[in-house]
Amino acid sequence: MNAPAPVLEVEGLSVAIGARRVVDATGFALAPGEVLALVGESGCGKSMTALALLGLLPAAARLEGGRIGFEGRDLARLPERELRALRGNRISVIFQDPSGSLDPLMTVGAQLAEGLRAHRRMGREEAHERSLAMLRAVGISEPERRLAQYPFELSGGMCQRVMIAIALAAEPAVLLADEPTTALDVTIQAQILDLMKALRRERGTSILLITHDMGVVADMADRVAVMYAGRIVESGPADAIFADPRHPYTRLLLRSVPRLDDAPKAAMTVIPGSVPAQGEWPPGCRFAPRCPLAEPACVARDPRVEELGGGRRVACHRHGEDPGMGAAR
Repeated sequence: MNAPAPVLEVEGLSVAIGARRVVDATGFALAPGEVLALVGESGCGKSMTALALLGLLPAAARLEGGRIGFEGRDLARLPERELRALRGNRISVIFQDPSGSLDPLMTVGAQLAEGLRAHRRMGREEAHERSLAMLRAVGISEPERRLAQYPFELSGGMCQRVMIAIALAAEPAVLLADEPTTALDVTIQAQILDLMKALRRERGTSILLITHDMGVVADMADRVAVMYAGRIVESGPADAIFADPRHPYTRLLLRSVPRLDDAPKAAMTVIPGSVPAQGEWPPGCRFAPRCPLAEPACVARDPRVEELGGGRRVACHRHGEDPGMGAAR
């Protein structure tokens, strides 16, 4: 039986700021109803990748190349008018910073209804009822009162929930969720994750989940793509990645997460150094300066992407070897 065609297929995506590439020939595919987690430290290019998919790059950045296949069209080559018709409709995004994404001069109700009336052709009353339902769904109390308020009258966590309600209101085919539970307490976080699961289960929504929280990844993701310095260095089914990570960076990322079964006062694994500044990447393997397994060959040439079977891919000269720095997980 053939696998279903991807709902979103990204090939060779490159983004530059000035003369520096910040996303470098990145690619992945998202199947119908699938959750793909894009993980990695801050500065690896995850958020810039998500912004590029919908033509929302900041003014200083530009799309340098690549193909973004969605419903028979290449989003990288669509005019702005056609992209605008897709945003918030067929593809929605939950931004990492709701305070910078919500319009301070529009009420919450107006911002929720705007997309519904534009994309779903709802009347005023129907859009109002749908907006109320979405605020209830994301755990906002007194939704009728909140609809009349402005974002500056709400807490940061409440603004995040409003942003999520706006993204989910039109029941998109693809949801780009960039740290969707940032600034939320654990109870509301669980509600939001359950809401996304329900949307996926009931509507077949595909989700690209960008997060630092490996617990969320373990709970939500079908597949994982690990990004480092603008490139995806490992990808595969989530259970396989957690059980047997092949890239040293993936291993160290997983070991840096505290666990309940760790020994009392056990030292936490810390990845030495930091992600290089965007576009200022070292030669060869970009993780080599921080990798305990690095050898001269790692600096001399880029590792090629290898197919490991079972849908797994890795780009590392010494993949599968244990970098040490902590007990195996």
